[in-house]
Amino acid sequence: MGRSSNKTNKYAGGGGGGGGGDTEREELAMKHSAEFEQKQIEMLLAPSNRMSWEEYKEKHKEQLEDRLGAGVERDQAAYRKMLDAERNAKLARGKNNKHLAEDQEKEKEKKRLKKEKKKAKKKEKKEKKK
Repeated sequence: MGRSSNKTNKYAGGGGGGGGGDTEREELAMKHSAEFEQKQIEMLLAPSNRMSWEEYKEKHKEQLEDRLGAGVERDQAAYRKMLDAERNAKLARGKNNKHLAEDQEKEKEKKRLKKEKKKAKKKEKKEKKK
């Protein structure tokens, strides 16, 4: 073994892996007292006071919706609706999407009629004051 042949080999015990002889120590290290083990078994077998996942979901519905993504989905749906409206408005300008142009014209007509009604009401109020 060369110069330091008087040292003991820390990997003694035969070649190959796997160790050996330490299994007794490992078993002792993993064991607890009989009382502890008995209490642990009783605790695991006893019915718990915790509520089920379904009960928890029902109790904390609003908080979970935001955390699990329902709030995000709601926001995404509103954003998608806004994008669709913008897209339809831009497409309505073209020649290939007459149906979108008609829808846009109907909306403009509704807005125009609404404005006219407001103006008429204002005129009536002014006339009544005089």
